[in-house]
Amino acid sequence: MSYRTAVFIDGGYLNKLVDDYNRPRVDFAYFVKKLTGELSLLRSYYYQCPAYRSDPPTEEENDRFRRQERFFSALRRIPDFEVRLGYLAHRGFDAENRPIFEQKGADIWLAVDMVRLSLTNKIEYACLVGGDGDFCPVVQAVKDAGVSVRLFHGPGPRSRYSAQLWDLCDQRTLVTQDMLGRGEGGYQYRQNRPLESDPDLGPPTD
Repeated sequence: MSYRTAVFIDGGYLNKLVDDYNRPRVDFAYFVKKLTGELSLLRSYYYQCPAYRSDPPTEEENDRFRRQERFFSALRRIPDFEVRLGYLAHRGFDAENRPIFEQKGADIWLAVDMVRLSLTNKIEYACLVGGDGDFCPVVQAVKDAGVSVRLFHGPGPRSRYSAQLWDLCDQRTLVTQDMLGRGEGGYQYRQNRPLESDPDLGPPTD
């Protein structure tokens, strides 16, 4: 019997995880296969916030936004792959006058999707790529619905994960560099942003 699963990828966390491996190329289709193994995949979900644009936006902001949209479009062309977008809220500046942004909406999308698929008996397993302790109530609700939660986490230091989340999940797996791809194709990361490795593709940002 092949059990049904869905993959839930926190895009901001994945950026940090890839950073810990010196930004190798990421083949998302291959990555999902390594996460699910012999399980039957219902769908993969990728959660991210588009790059912030001021009002009016600068040319640099517009260029980053356009490249990011091309990246999201490329992900949507992967079979059974869904992109959920939140937004960035500007929260002022730090002591070095660098802008402070807060991600809004993306985590809510992840929580809604995971709980919805669990309560409607669409999945028996949930594969979570993330590390935020805020996911703990969601994981508990999903487990109470009879779904087994597998946490896929990075090695650190950037891709640190909540100890409470780690304890709560049913299974835990370290994402190795080999799981991200085979070194060909995919998307190359730099400064926490995937760079386009194909004219059609562009990068998301934290």
